[in-house]
Amino acid sequence: MLSVNYLIDIVKNCPEYFSDHKILAIVLGVLTLILLLINIIGAISFTADLPNKSSKTLYRLIPFFRIITLALGSVVFFTADQLAGNSDYTSKRFYIEFIIATVVVVLFHSAVLKKINSIADENTTNDTAGQIIEGIIIVIAMAIFAFTKLDTKLTDFGPKLFSKKLGTWIMNGLMSLTIGYVLSIIQLIIGFMYGKSLGNTNKQNKR
Repeated sequence: MLSVNYLIDIVKNCPEYFSDHKILAIVLGVLTLILLLINIIGAISFTADLPNKSSKTLYRLIPFFRIITLALGSVVFFTADQLAGNSDYTSKRFYIEFIIATVVVVLFHSAVLKKINSIADENTTNDTAGQIIEGIIIVIAMAIFAFTKLDTKLTDFGPKLFSKKLGTWIMNGLMSLTIGYVLSIIQLIIGFMYGKSLGNTNKQNKR
């Protein structure tokens, strides 16, 4: 799949990129570690009173996948344009793959929203609805890139900011958002498994 190859190529190329931008690499590394610690502490605190060990383990895995997603998204944001010369990564098939993957995540969010709507608090419901809207925006953007030449025009748009044109930053940001959104399916699946495991625990406790 082109979308998978795209991410692999970015990860393979990022050591060379960040060796030329050492300060940026250090800043991203420090921020990633801080976010990882915050997420781990939050997960441990949230699950401290759960009697079921499998529920604790499942939920405590979420921060690691969240950080991996954020880290990859940050790498894509800064390095996506390094692959702009590869025609495979500006092809219709490439964008359609991301459209399909994003639609799958949107449908998963929709299923979650339908299930939690009657039992979740307003903040949780609004957050899930926001994720659905974000997915729809990504699908629209990828569809525009797939069926027009706007992606190549966008990268040449605007003045230079920190060695990249404004349009390049926008394009990188859209690709970073898309990849982060697609990878979030891992967190959703673990969260779903956690909820199912927690539900089984509650049933056992009631017996």
